[in-house]
Amino acid sequence: HHQDPAASEELEEAIHAVESFGVPRDRIQTWHGNYSSERIREMRLRQRETAGVTDCDWILKFDGDEHLRIPGNDVISFLEGLGHQGYDNAIGNWRDRVAPNGTMPNITQSPSLAEQFPNQCQYSEHASTAKAYKVFALRGYLQEKDSGHLLDKKSRKVSCPYIPRLLIDHYKWCYPVFDKLKRRIVHYQRSGKSVWNESASLLGHILENGDSIDVTRPEFKCISLSENDLPVIDSKAIPMLNKDGKVITFGCGNPFKKCPAKILRHAAPE
Repeated sequence: HHQDPAASEELEEAIHAVESFGVPRDRIQTWHGNYSSERIREMRLRQRETAGVTDCDWILKFDGDEHLRIPGNDVISFLEGLGHQGYDNAIGNWRDRVAPNGTMPNITQSPSLAEQFPNQCQYSEHASTAKAYKVFALRGYLQEKDSGHLLDKKSRKVSCPYIPRLLIDHYKWCYPVFDKLKRRIVHYQRSGKSVWNESASLLGHILENGDSIDVTRPEFKCISLSENDLPVIDSKAIPMLNKDGKVITFGCGNPFKKCPAKILRHAAPE
């Protein structure tokens, strides 16, 4: 998604960056225009068709500013573990990553993102009515709502979600967020959708606090973490680790669709 059609040079740079990871250009989808949940859903469905997604394929869903904390740092093994137990989707709780003093700096190449944004906060869920979680992995026979964050009503009825919630670091609180929130407010107001209030609440606090998030506010639950301190699972939601530190799982017993747990490991592109 690219907001300004005139900024074709920036778009081309973004495409080159994606290509550097081995993604063919014809698999990179772009468009010009305003943000739209309906348009996003249309693009997702088209991407499934282009990629030849089958019912039992796993779909991973992340924005560029989201980093999943995965058990063992091995997403393939994690998904295979879910498959063995009959789970078909997994949910992550966002943790807002914020600069030390709560300001909105530009991201730099070094130090690491975790060092640039050491505060882990629960700003989004306490400064607005926005849901602070998303389905980040799902089997191909499940469908999402227009927003892409949650399963649609039909899929929820037949799904078997993994109960423990993993954590997703959300690195959105940097300088470009001002324009992004302003554009979202204008678009949703014009569309007659009340969700513009969520962006207005998030932006309002930042502007009232001198273009920063007040990391001392107790309701935002900000704590400073190093890269070695990052928990993988939201332990506040449910006890999920046994005495050996392994994830406790729950199983649905009667999964809607029987899929093989093993994931074919494709060779990395040369």
